[in-house]
Amino acid sequence: MKSGDGGPPKKRLRANGFTLIEVLVSLLILPLVMQLIVGITQSVMQVQERWLVRQTETDWHFMLIQLQRLGADLRTINTTPTKLGWYLNDGEALHFQLKNDKLMMTTAKGGNITLLYEVDTANSSFEARSQTTAWHIELKGRGYYYLETPAPS
Repeated sequence: MKSGDGGPPKKRLRANGFTLIEVLVSLLILPLVMQLIVGITQSVMQVQERWLVRQTETDWHFMLIQLQRLGADLRTINTTPTKLGWYLNDGEALHFQLKNDKLMMTTAKGGNITLLYEVDTANSSFEARSQTTAWHIELKGRGYYYLETPAPS
């Protein structure tokens, strides 16, 4: 390229990038977007936590109803810290077990029902007493449940 005055040719500047203003504006917008994303994520996690607590309480209440129904039909009980065996008047056997972070019920016919999830099995146990069986169930980060079921008559 030649200059108009006969001197050396001038190089044209190309616009192949961002201007300083564009970079500064993007640096101002980026933290706002990140803060919005973090806020939404925290809200979703709080909703999920509340749902899990409600679900655990619902599971616990269903288990209590089931235990109340079975209580009158008990014939014998065998208890260890992690297992509880109930034998009903009709001959059916029910086994409750603290295993793999769950409280599970197994029937003699092979049916398995998970009664509670996220059980801290290291800190939960069954305890045989003279008139009752004590259930000490600790849920991970969700509290401690204590239940006494009557001994069979």
